[in-house]
Amino acid sequence: MLTPEFDCACFPSAEAALEDALRLCPDLILSDLVMDGMSGLDLCGRVRAEPSLCRVPVVLLTSKAEEGDRALGLECGADDYLYKPVRPRELLARARSLVRLRRSALALECRTAEVERANSNLVEARDALVRSEKLATLGAEQLARANSELEATLEQHRQTHHQLVEASRKAGMADVASAVLHNVGNVLNSVSVAATVIGETARRSRGAGVARLAALVAGPEFEAILGAHPKTKQLPTYLAEVALALAREQETLTKEAAGLKAYIDHISAIVSAQQAHAKGVGSVLEEVALGSLVEEALVLDGLDRPIPGLRIKRDFGPVPAVLVDRHLVLQIVVNLLSNAFHAARGNGREEGTITVRLFQAGPRIHLAVQDDGYGIAPENLTRVFGQGFTTKPSGHGFGLHSCANAAREMGGWLTCASEGTGRGATFVLELPVERGRAAA
Repeated sequence: MLTPEFDCACFPSAEAALEDALRLCPDLILSDLVMDGMSGLDLCGRVRAEPSLCRVPVVLLTSKAEEGDRALGLECGADDYLYKPVRPRELLARARSLVRLRRSALALECRTAEVERANSNLVEARDALVRSEKLATLGAEQLARANSELEATLEQHRQTHHQLVEASRKAGMADVASAVLHNVGNVLNSVSVAATVIGETARRSRGAGVARLAALVAGPEFEAILGAHPKTKQLPTYLAEVALALAREQETLTKEAAGLKAYIDHISAIVSAQQAHAKGVGSVLEEVALGSLVEEALVLDGLDRPIPGLRIKRDFGPVPAVLVDRHLVLQIVVNLLSNAFHAARGNGREEGTITVRLFQAGPRIHLAVQDDGYGIAPENLTRVFGQGFTTKPSGHGFGLHSCANAAREMGGWLTCASEGTGRGATFVLELPVERGRAAA
């Protein structure tokens, strides 16, 4: 699967592979998890212990799908973990990404060594100036300026180093993310077409014809035809009830189809925004009335209809429309409302309250989502926005992390507050007021 693009070598055992790796120092090591003799985990540990191999990326292959095996492999130093059967395109994409990152790291090390040598030369030059007799003729102001320029040069080199590391990391992530988003977008297009067809079919239902038939049968001209039998006399009433039930079903199907189409459009917008971000294209800004956007988020979360034991409170002050990426803000509010719902009704609670507030404080708009649920422990307040952190048994820890990144991208920020476990929590999205008109 990799030979068209990479020079590959196969070995019958981990011991043989390790011996050859110490001699050649490869760009990537692929290993089974379970093998005769040395296992994949042992091989990974030996590779990480060798100074010449410790930075070579390692990918473990296994037929096991337990999360514990995956975590153990990553803890032993593996860079990635794939399940058998391996999909060729996925393996090739990950191999390209890891090899690119390794080569970028090696190039970065060379660049860093050059920078360090340049820094050493600068320091030696400065020391030479200090020792020279000419330095005695320099004034205090000239010496201070020279030191300041040197510090500025060092800071510039540090910033360049950080930018190179960040660029190499994002380059590897963008390849895999772009392929996934492209495939998801194709599926969403098909689902959107199907939802449109369902909505149109429900809207054009001929249930209204049953109502007309019921009215026709109930007319006096059909009495003689139907006769005096009790069952035939019930026919007009039955047809009328069927017509009413069909009309209600048509209304429900049309409404649900419209809601489904809105959900699909929102997901498609998020996928498009992520694709644009991966390509480096800026987001589309528009004036958004946050009150209306909150109502739309409630619909997307299914909180616009009565839910037994749940109260939704709105406290919307007069705030101007804000110039933002509408779908990024909607994504944040949908996540916050969903988390508030699970917190308010979690742990077997039969009742809960969610309060949404909108108000302006200086040059920023505050959108606060508060729940009276199980709250956040003090030690977790600084961790809730970290990637991979979650308190849900089935959570992945990506929602709040992505929301915080989206808020910063729009020039705002996302904060949380809680008085402790069992005391509820409040999440506040703050956005700058760019321009706009008064809107609820």
